[in-house]
Amino acid sequence: PWILDKGRAVELANELVELFTPDSEVAIMWAEHCRAELNFASSNEDTFDAANVNAEAETIVNSVEEDDNTAPTNANAGEVVTFRPPSSKHGQSTRHFDASVVGSQSNLRTIHRGEPYHPPKSGPSETMVAHVAHVTSMDHVNWVLAELLLNDRKVARATHNMIAYRFFDQDKHCLVSDNDDDGEKGAGSKLAALLDMSDAKDVLVVVSRWFGGIHLGPSRFKYIACVARDLLQDEGFIGTPADRQDEGGGTTVVKRKGKKGSKVERR
Repeated sequence: PWILDKGRAVELANELVELFTPDSEVAIMWAEHCRAELNFASSNEDTFDAANVNAEAETIVNSVEEDDNTAPTNANAGEVVTFRPPSSKHGQSTRHFDASVVGSQSNLRTIHRGEPYHPPKSGPSETMVAHVAHVTSMDHVNWVLAELLLNDRKVARATHNMIAYRFFDQDKHCLVSDNDDDGEKGAGSKLAALLDMSDAKDVLVVVSRWFGGIHLGPSRFKYIACVARDLLQDEGFIGTPADRQDEGGGTTVVKRKGKKGSKVERR
């Protein structure tokens, strides 16, 4: 019933306007935003402790700049490897990986990383980075996630690591897709909508966000989708395919060239 309130309806309409970007398809994003508003009476960011948010943001950015390659991992008799987020405050997921999947050479993927993006009117440490990889099985998906979370301390310390994947399973002869908000409610479904709307196949996209202390409101979904879409386009998963290593690519992370903090271009 609260959504029928005239004042709230005006606010929601304004939020939808904020999500609009020229030369982009926003119908699915609008629908997902309305669905999220119906499901959640308040934004996920409203749960943040305002008194401590700036101090925590400073801690996050300091940890991101560390050169320490050690990541928070836990192996159980060589069978299960567990990633536990450094804090449960933002609702991040604890993830368990099959050690045989993580250690299998056949699952190695090339991970492409986009340039860090600093959204306008955000906190000084606010950063978003997209990662994409070619995947054709859940083993590939889990290997990439394990590689990022267990072996990249910067990614492991992110406030949120939102994911979506979409691939055709040759064994089951069906399309497999799913997403995970990692505590940023609504973000995973918007990434999934991006993959579905663009008919991207055999791809996993991960967007890491380091919260900068200033709430971005619904605009954050636009920025998350934009950094993901631009890297998907650059790597040929959307539009004309680019040269890429579709099969096992080792643990190398390929970084995109560009100016750090520059505005994400829309092609």
